[in-house]
Parts: sequence; C-alpha cells; structure tokens
Amino acid sequence: MTFTLKDHERFIEREGFGPCVKQTVTARIVATTGEEFVSTNYCKKPQTLCPRQDMPTGQGYEKCKNICHQDGHAEENAVALAGDKARGSVLYLTGHYYACDNCQKICKGAGVKEIILLTPEE
Repeated sequence: MTFTLKDHERFIEREGFGPCVKQTVTARIVATTGEEFVSTNYCKKPQTLCPRQDMPTGQGYEKCKNICHQDGHAEENAVALAGDKARGSVLYLTGHYYACDNCQKICKGAGVKEIILLTPEE
C-alpha cells in the first residue's frame, strides 16, 4: 500500500489539521518494495503565528507538541506510516536542510538505510 502526498493532504483536510506555520517539511520513504509513504510535520492545532518564530532552528520543539499538538516531525510521521517497511528504505526530505538528532535516531532505529536531503524543486 502506497501512501502518497495526495493521500496525506486528504487525511489532514478530513481531520481538520493544518500545516506548520513556520516551515512545512515533507518526508517520503521509498521502501525496498517500491511502496512510498509520505508525511509532513502537520499540526492538529495549527497556529497563525509560530510559537517558535523567533527561535533558531533546532530549539523549542516542545512548543510544537504542547501548543500546535504536532504528533512529530515529518520523518517520524513517515516512519510510523511505513512501519516494518521502513527497514532498508530511503527517506527523501524536502523543506529542511537537515534531519534533527531525534529524527536521525528514529530513522536508524526503524532501519532506514539513508536520508537524502532535497531542495524544494527536486
């Protein structure tokens, strides 16, 4: 079963969720079977102003969970969707220039073989 970006967007709309106002990040896992699992850093309680807006990248992530009710970063959400199919996969990350330490740890624990950073045009 492939879970595409369109599937993800329909899920967010159906549930009444919204995008992160600071930065939308998309993670796409391509499993060894060729199946794809796509997620973003969506928020269950999106804000009009980011509670982290004046903070440097990498700081204040607790506000994402506590205020915006974000389940996790895009990488974490994509790994959860992929489940066991994450083992041996490649994760493509768009919208950010690195995967935080926690996301790298989650990906490694799930068996993701490689994280590839893409520019928005790719």
